[in-house]
Amino acid sequence: LAFSQKASDIFKPTDYTYTYLGIDYSHAKFIGDFSHFAEWGEVGYVRLKEEYFDRWNSVVVREPNKYNMEEMLRKESIQVDLTTIRAVNKGTAVEEMEAWSSKPLKKEDIQGFINSYDFNVKEGIGILFLAEELNKTREKGSFHFVAINMRTKQILIHERYTEVAGGFGLRNYWMRPIYDMMEKIKDLSYRQWKEAY
Repeated sequence: LAFSQKASDIFKPTDYTYTYLGIDYSHAKFIGDFSHFAEWGEVGYVRLKEEYFDRWNSVVVREPNKYNMEEMLRKESIQVDLTTIRAVNKGTAVEEMEAWSSKPLKKEDIQGFINSYDFNVKEGIGILFLAEELNKTREKGSFHFVAINMRTKQILIHERYTEVAGGFGLRNYWMRPIYDMMEKIKDLSYRQWKEAY
């Protein structure tokens, strides 16, 4: 059962193990002035990488009622293993984070990233959020939802979302797009995927 080959398997009653893998910021572009942000004072790109990548990942796990994976995907239980993505985020090249613009990541780009990752989880279906752009100028964040066959690393479902940022403080401001993406998946995308696959 752990060898899921089709996206349609996600929408059927199965014994697959589902694992939330975290938010991958290693390929994200940060556009606009991130040097100062409200009460946090000066926040440079090194601090974003070393502190906030982990903070943002922790929010989803520590606030399960708000960021409800099970409701989003209609599952009774979704495990969590952030180990690999935390290691990937720590390896982010700081000099490549700052940008004036970014190109949308394609599914094949993301498949290449995933192929290079050494996940601890080897079975079942993994759920990954991948950050593409955090745009302070436009006050929007672009993220990808990715469902992965963990045995083959094949992408089963992929969709890109661009949502408005907002909230008090640097942590909450950039969690708003994640929250809105999850709500959109729960209320709309899940049903669309189920019909499509």
